[in-house]
Amino acid sequence: MSTRVDGARTLILVIARVTLSAGPAHLTLSAKEGPAPGTWRYNLTDGPDHRAACGRVAGKGDYLDVLRYAAGICATSYQPGTTERGLLEQFATAPPDEDSPLP
Repeated sequence: MSTRVDGARTLILVIARVTLSAGPAHLTLSAKEGPAPGTWRYNLTDGPDHRAACGRVAGKGDYLDVLRYAAGICATSYQPGTTERGLLEQFATAPPDEDSPLP
C-alpha cells in the first residue's frame, strides 16, 4: 500500500545484484545506490558468509561500473589461483558482451 503526500520528495532506490558461480564457489555481489545519487554501498556474499566484504563507492553513476569496481576490490581478499578470485577478477575486467542485455 502506498500513500501520496503533496509536497513530498520522490526517492528512487537502485539495487543491482550479480551472481558468480563455478564448481563449489557461489558468490553474490550487490550494490545499492543512495541516499545521494552516485553514492553506493556494496556487499559480497560467499556462501554462508553474508558479509565476506562490504564497502562504499562514490562518483560512479552506472550500476555495472560499480559492480565491476567492487568485484576488483573484493578479488584481493582471496588468494591468487582460487576459484573465487578468478570469478571476481574475470567479472571486474570483462568487456561488455554485445549479446548481453546488460549495458
